Amino acid sequence: MRIGITPTNDLLPLVHRPQAATVTITNPYRLAEFRKEKGISVDVRAQDETKRDFLLEMQVRPDGAPSSRMHDTWSRIYTEQIKRGESYLLHKPVVSVWILRHP
Repeated sequence: MRIGITPTNDLLPLVHRPQAATVTITNPYRLAEFRKEKGISVDVRAQDETKRDFLLEMQVRPDGAPSSRMHDTWSRIYTEQIKRGESYLLHKPVVSVWILRHP
């Protein structure tokens, strides 16, 4: 599903990334591939026309380890971009924006 890109482009200068021309909402879930592996989900996941991934997560309750969750979510999305035997040069940036509300 294509969406308006204004909200996404408003955030990109904050993370020193170039603007996107189009953004497509993608599936925000990554199911676990193995029985004991954790799946992940984000509130909004999108890709621009160059296949650059955008993650937007909003937390209203404190999480015991937000930094670890941020790194875990970002790294899983980043590593799923390429398949076994493909060049690491195929990786695209993953922009991850977290909005946290603390009491």
